[in-house]
Amino acid sequence: MDRASARYLFEADLGVGAQGRVVRVRDRARNLTLALKAVAPAARTGLVREFSRLAALDHPTLPRVHDVGILDADLGPIPAGTAYYTADELHGRTLAATAPLDPIGLWAVAVDVAAALAMLHGVGLVHCDVTPANIVLTGAGAEVRAVLIDLGLAGAAGLESAARGTPQFLAPEALAGRIHPRGDLYGLGASLFFA
Repeated sequence: MDRASARYLFEADLGVGAQGRVVRVRDRARNLTLALKAVAPAARTGLVREFSRLAALDHPTLPRVHDVGILDADLGPIPAGTAYYTADELHGRTLAATAPLDPIGLWAVAVDVAAALAMLHGVGLVHCDVTPANIVLTGAGAEVRAVLIDLGLAGAAGLESAARGTPQFLAPEALAGRIHPRGDLYGLGASLFFA
């Protein structure tokens, strides 16, 4: 059951973002419901290497990446040949939908997202699209946790490419195509300002 067409059962279309489509699938091998993200062709280069590193990370402020591959058959609205990754499906609300937050809530978001970025940067990856829409608040009350999602644009630190991410949350050097951890910190600061 290695083939994606045999492994994943399409359940629902969750939506389209700037970098690809997300669907809910049932992983028959693990008996889990997951989010499967189709990655835009422009972001496909280096996907397997970068997401293999992400799959090795285990932190409560990052979605757990399970598998990376190329679809061998159509899966709902996603055509065969599309690069994808699967991750835990999160249930919560985005920071964009939650703002404004009180100072304590902002501090908690800052701490959680900074921890997620520290994990990514520690393995040489840069998120490249830290925005209020990519920060999901899960849980309730004292158990609220901010999780940094949408890793479809993550790239290796030090690379230069076309600008990646949402323009209003990109640092000047990121707009120039330089992938550096400080660009993620700029995105976090801009996201907190928005909230």
